[in-house]
Amino acid sequence: MGDWIRHEDLTSGRLASLCSYWRRRRGERALPLRSDIDPVDIPALLADVILLDVETAPQRFRFRLVGTRMSELFGRDPTGRYLDEPWSRGEAASLLEPLREAVEGARPLAVFGTMAWDNGARVDLEWLFLPLGNARGEVSMILAGADFFSQRLQYPEGEPRIELGRALLCRAHGLAERTVAVW
Repeated sequence: MGDWIRHEDLTSGRLASLCSYWRRRRGERALPLRSDIDPVDIPALLADVILLDVETAPQRFRFRLVGTRMSELFGRDPTGRYLDEPWSRGEAASLLEPLREAVEGARPLAVFGTMAWDNGARVDLEWLFLPLGNARGEVSMILAGADFFSQRLQYPEGEPRIELGRALLCRAHGLAERTVAVW
């Protein structure tokens, strides 16, 4: 598991707000339930939010809800598709490691990364993966949020590569070059 940081240490104020919301909805429990999360409560964050179903045996992640800015970034709306399906040319599959870590640890994770297109365009971003539980206390969904450090008015054509090497942004923000756990 990566280094622990406080949610206030997230680089993105938007993701810190999402983490605070998750913690409030969690209360004294280990995890909030999906029914505890109401999009009406976070309208300013919805464009940058993804809700993923967590399936077991085998473990897979299905896009349940994808914010408009995230769909633009992916180059299409992946709602209803699986993260490991061919639509992504395997690029979105680089998110599998931190998602699995969030599920197995049943705790939030923050990850720094880059999305890059074949034409050289790049977007540096910070991801936050927040597990949601079911009545049995198992992680059944992930509420994910992203915030961008590079802004563009238009996204390039084609599908991006997602690079979670973390080195560029982690060095810039004084963090270790690995996934950062948030509690």
